[in-house]
This record gives sequence, C-alpha cells and structure tokens, in this order.
Amino acid sequence: MTINGDIDELTRIIKHCGDMARNARTHKLVAWEKADSTPVTEADIAIDKYLQETLMAMKPDYGWLSEESEDNLNRLNAQHLWVVDPIDGTRAYARGDDDYCISIGLLENNKPILGMLYVPDHDDLYLAIKGQGSFKNGKTLSMPSLDSLRDKTMIGDGDYFKSARTWPTPWPDSMNYEQANSLALRHAWVAEGKGDVVVTANPKCDWDLAAASLIITEAGGHSGDHQGADYQFNQENPRHFPVVACHQDLLASVEKRLSPALALRKERRLDKF
Repeated sequence: MTINGDIDELTRIIKHCGDMARNARTHKLVAWEKADSTPVTEADIAIDKYLQETLMAMKPDYGWLSEESEDNLNRLNAQHLWVVDPIDGTRAYARGDDDYCISIGLLENNKPILGMLYVPDHDDLYLAIKGQGSFKNGKTLSMPSLDSLRDKTMIGDGDYFKSARTWPTPWPDSMNYEQANSLALRHAWVAEGKGDVVVTANPKCDWDLAAASLIITEAGGHSGDHQGADYQFNQENPRHFPVVACHQDLLASVEKRLSPALALRKERRLDKF
C-alpha cells in the first residue's frame, strides 16, 4: 500500500463513517451493553461493517482487528493490519455529546504507519503518517518542550486524579483538567496542545491506541508506558497497561506519580488485564 496515494480515499471513507454516526442520531438510537459491560450502539456495528467491507476490499491480504468484530488470530501473521474503532467514546456518542471519534490505524510489522481520527460533530480530521508528521485539518502538529506539570492540563476526570486513595503521590494542585470520553481524542488534544498529559491506569486495547499513538509520536511526544516503552501491538492479548501520552520531558514527573498508584493497584489486586 502506498499510503500517500490512498489518503484521499481513506479520508472519504472515514468522513462517510461520520455521516453514518450523525445520521443514526436523527432517530431513536438503539444501544445496549456488551458482556464486558461496555456500551455499544447500532451505529458502532453499522460503521464497523462498512469499514471492514471497504478497507478489506482495498487490500484483501491485510489483517483486521476491531473492537466490534470477532477477533481472528490469523492477524498475528499479517504483515499489515487494519486496527479500527468504529466509534471511540460510545458513551459520549450515545448521550448526544461531541467528544467521540472514528479511529483507523494501520500497522506494518506490528508498528503503526498510519493513524486517522475523525471527529464528526466538528468535522476535524487528525492524520499521522510514519516519518511524515502529524496533522489536524492539514495543519502540522508539534508538541512543545515542557519543564514540569505545574499549571499543565491533564485530559481526564479531575475528581479521579485528585483522589488520594488512587494516587498516593498527588498530582500538582495547579493542574487543570479537561474531560473527553474518547481515549483517542484525548491523545489528539495533547498532540495539538489543547492538553498536556493523558494517563490511565486502566487497561486499554490496540483499537484505542494504534492510530492515536502515532498522532502523538509524529507530533514529537511519547505514547506508551510510564517508563518510556512503546506499545507492542498485534499480540494475542491486545490490551495495554498503563497508558501514558505526553512530551518526553514530562515522563519522569508522570512516573513519579503513576508507579506508586500501580503498586497500590497490585496490592488491591486491581491490575489484572
């Protein structure tokens, strides 16, 4: 696949998915909970079906992994793998909120080489191509160097990060908080400078991170664990724990707070994933 030659087609495809998501909310949206207690809607399923049919028609020899498709472990042998979340931030989408997106990632030899996020309610398109940069609506994204967490913005729930029970080493009192339901969108906001840090001690999956992580790294940031390691994508278990996105300069400050929290989780037996 020549990535640059297919960007226009992928853009058309992902924006059509946005139309599908918006149109589905013009009538009573059917939603239910999956076996793992996470929500799903009829739009998630319809967009997943459209993406699988369309992307696999482009490259029939590529592998496929999606939150809403049955996992086929033949993907482990695929040189190229589509990694898709038809709607990341389903809770927000089902509520009628705007903090959700459609995520398309492409791996080559288990490494992200393309990441595309589309935010339908704002017509915002985030794109990253390995070695070529990260962009929002065609404008280059570049994360500035940061010297500390003071006065910085965490993209996450302020009540969660202010909990002494969860964080034995507290985050700075001067930190600001901005909420977004979609984890991929949180990454995009950090890449564009709307926020500075994303941290979660809860397991996340390839489809949450494949596209979003490239948008961060191509903007000059780190996306991986709290010790600077990259995610290992396309493993039999597609989960990752913990999740950190920030400028490299902030990693030590994040690790100082996340390591004690992870030790506490282990003590409470909350670290299984």
